[in-house]
Amino acid sequence: MTIILDDELSSWLAQEAKRRGRKVDEVAALLLRASMRRIPPDAHDLRSVMDFAGIGAGRHGALGGKDAQKHIDELRTEWDDRERQWDR
Repeated sequence: MTIILDDELSSWLAQEAKRRGRKVDEVAALLLRASMRRIPPDAHDLRSVMDFAGIGAGRHGALGGKDAQKHIDELRTEWDDRERQWDR
């Protein structure tokens, strides 16, 4: 595999390799490995908000089976009502 770097990255890697007393290829591989280890193993399996439906069931203020969009619309309506009251 070949990775093509722009001038800025090439310069940065050369400076970092010199600072560490290592070859540029070694530093590039080391940094790539370190960054790959920081990625959570299931990062490709991100969840949607809708996956958590019912988590707060039974708790005051939880959706409790209500449609999420309907809940958001109700919150917006309540906010608009409060803004009208404050503007008086």
